[in-house]
Amino acid sequence: MKIPISHYLRFWIINSAMAFGTGFVMGMMFDRFLFFLLPPITFPFVFALIYQFFVLSYFFGGRRGAFEYSYLERSAERDPALRADFKEVKNEYKLGDPKTANLKLNEITEKAPNHFVARFKYAISCEKLGQTQEAIVSYEAAADLSEVDSKILHEYVLTQIDRVRRKGPSTKTTAPGLQYVIY
Repeated sequence: MKIPISHYLRFWIINSAMAFGTGFVMGMMFDRFLFFLLPPITFPFVFALIYQFFVLSYFFGGRRGAFEYSYLERSAERDPALRADFKEVKNEYKLGDPKTANLKLNEITEKAPNHFVARFKYAISCEKLGQTQEAIVSYEAAADLSEVDSKILHEYVLTQIDRVRRKGPSTKTTAPGLQYVIY
């Protein structure tokens, strides 16, 4: 899948900034315990440096499927109708109401049954509610869409199906480390 350089930069900057912020918070928390090993002021820089190795795995390694999904999700926000619908879903999650978010995502998939991001988000919401079979069906529908022209993205979706079948539904995001970009 061809992804513009602007998405690489946006992804790298946002996630590196979040790693820096996490390091800052951790430095403030552990200043009394680990000060003799590493001064707290260095924590943000250490976290940001360590994250650079993770970001490479999103760009070129085993996490590439999650990165491609983040690009498709960002692209879906350019559609005014879907942007409004996804914004409503995001607000429901912020309000702590995953059931309503799931119902809204179901409506979106009925309006746009061949939209990969809508199907994938619906599968994630089904997982959060513990609806294993419905999540698998939605992931399978997403995997079968012609929009998925990337082998890596297709394998990423198949990995999600396999994970749900083996381990059951997950209540947290299915893309570790991407919560800042995806949600």
